[in-house]
Order: sequence, then structure tokens, then C-alpha cells
Amino acid sequence: MIYNPNPNAPERVIGIWRRSQATPGFWFRVIFTATLYYWLYYPRNRIELTNRRITQYLANLIGDTQVSISLQNVMEVRVYNPPLGVLLGFGDVYIQTASGSGGPEIVFKGIERPEQLKQAIFNVQDEFRRTAQIPGY
Repeated sequence: MIYNPNPNAPERVIGIWRRSQATPGFWFRVIFTATLYYWLYYPRNRIELTNRRITQYLANLIGDTQVSISLQNVMEVRVYNPPLGVLLGFGDVYIQTASGSGGPEIVFKGIERPEQLKQAIFNVQDEFRRTAQIPGY
């Protein structure tokens, strides 16, 4: 029997086929992309805490951004842990300064051990205040 469709009938989808995820080519592309991410992006995106300042380094393929805040000016450190972040140990950190420009000056989403960073900031601030004996603190 020969299939002879009605030329006036509307077109309809019979099925959709995609490239298999079981092929070596698919997994090569996945591993290659993850490797590029790890080499180019991951090490260049971090927060660095010193005894005087906190610095956020953000990078993408076309440029880098660096934001530094003196620890004397840090007024608020907020941490948000999504449910999956509680299980896997990551969260978002929002650092606000005394300038009060409306939003946080440093926002870092998906940082590892955010509560530990928050506590470290407060510990360094307390140590600085103890040793500096700044009036008003």
C-alpha cells in the first residue's frame, strides 16, 4: 500500500528526535565545556579577606571587575542559604557598607561556606577594633 497524504490536510508533527546523550561526542563537549569553565572562570571569581579589606574579584570572558571595601566601612553582612545550599554548603553573601548607596556593594552568589566568611569578617573587625582603639567602636 502506498501512502498518499491529502495535500490539503494541515501539517502535523509525527515525532521529534535529538542527538543521543550516550554518544562519546556529547560527553566530550560536556567535559570540554566544564574544563574551560574551571580553567577560565572559576579561579578568577573569588572573595579575598585581609586584615584591612574585603575584595571581590569577578571575571568573565571579556573582562575583570574588582571591588574592595575597607573593613571599617562594613556595616552589614547577610547570608542567604537556599535549601540545596544548606545541604551542599553554598549560599549567597551580601555585604553593605556605611555609604548607604541603596544596595549592597558586594554580592556574591553561590559562594562556598558563606557563614564561615561572615564570621571571619566579624572576627577581623573585632580584632581590628580591639587593637586600634578607635573612638566610637
